[in-house]
Amino acid sequence: MFGKLKSKIARWAVLRNKMEALKVLVNESDTYVIMSALRGPDTGNDDLKYIFTARIRHLAGMNCEGLGGSCRDVKEIRLKDVMEALKHIKEHDLHYLNHVYQALLELRYKGVIDDDEYVLLSELADILRKVANGYYSKDEAKQLILSLAENYKHLLEE
Repeated sequence: MFGKLKSKIARWAVLRNKMEALKVLVNESDTYVIMSALRGPDTGNDDLKYIFTARIRHLAGMNCEGLGGSCRDVKEIRLKDVMEALKHIKEHDLHYLNHVYQALLELRYKGVIDDDEYVLLSELADILRKVANGYYSKDEAKQLILSLAENYKHLLEE
């Protein structure tokens, strides 16, 4: 009987320590902006999730195997995936892409992401944000993405 009680108390103490750590992390602006991009888009745009969320998770050091999420440990992305993300972009993706943009900036500030990858991903996020808010048409965005691909062939595969 006391064994079960001790076990419950130990689990409660671990949970309490984790919750205290979480309270600290979500109240620090630098970690909050990264954490806010770890979930992925609410619209079900799996290509957006692969391009941004999976990479941010890896860069932030998330243990995706243990949590069942996806991480992308390579810098390179496929142009096909970017075009699919563009094809399925919705107005509601703007909120998610704002979080991505801020998280990428924070990861760059912390020196976790190299300059070329940061510029490519942040430019893609910005183009897609402008589609989501109606500033660019999808055709305009496609041309901008193709132009960006020319400069980042080493990171954006055909």
